[in-house]
Amino acid sequence: MEPGEDFWQAACRECGEEVGLNPVGGEPLGRLTPVPIAVSRFFVVPFVVYMPGQPDLRNTWSEAEVVEVFSHPLSQLGALRRLEEVHLQGRGFGMWPVFDLPEGKLWGATAIMTDQLLSFWHATSRPVA
Repeated sequence: MEPGEDFWQAACRECGEEVGLNPVGGEPLGRLTPVPIAVSRFFVVPFVVYMPGQPDLRNTWSEAEVVEVFSHPLSQLGALRRLEEVHLQGRGFGMWPVFDLPEGKLWGATAIMTDQLLSFWHATSRPVA
């Protein structure tokens, strides 16, 4: 976080820097559980924001921050989820969600946040896109 930012402001800034979206105009629906990033020793504090329409991310994401951008309907992600045993440095093994997508395996912090998003969406009884 930058000095003076709260979690929401930091999330909006990072979203703009990484994928070129400005969620400030969207409708914040909730905050997910912070996700620790072991290699950087930071936490990601994810938010769920409704933004009408489908954004075009083809040329807006930062190649320095993001490896690949793709999208899938939420209704299909649950069927692509499985748990995988992962070795946690110095902390033994744990079971972590992964998603077997046509583009490849979604894993790590991104998979954890995606798993949280699915749980959030089901818990709020919102129609799944």
